[in-house]
Amino acid sequence: MLTLSLVGLLIGCSSERQSGNNNQQTIKGEDGVGIETINLTSSEGNVDIYTITYTDKTTTTFKVTNGKNGEQGIQGEPGKDGITPTIEIGENGNWIINGEDSGIDNV
Repeated sequence: MLTLSLVGLLIGCSSERQSGNNNQQTIKGEDGVGIETINLTSSEGNVDIYTITYTDKTTTTFKVTNGKNGEQGIQGEPGKDGITPTIEIGENGNWIINGEDSGIDNV
């Protein structure tokens, strides 16, 4: 009898928690509570603070730290001949690139 009570207790507890990805534990939310809005509340330097308002009117905040502007990357080299290809679909349904049938169906 004691064993059955313990099994029932464990089964009841397991319905409150669900396994998430990567073996993380998540607690099941209250029924009917969703996110109403997510708003940028304030910014200071490269840190933004957002406020989440739930449909039950409770709120929570979180911070997002933005990266700094980096230096401009190196310009790539020009293309082989600098010509933009013409691409069409032929009567047979294949891609036609610069007037040549590629043999590849467009679907």
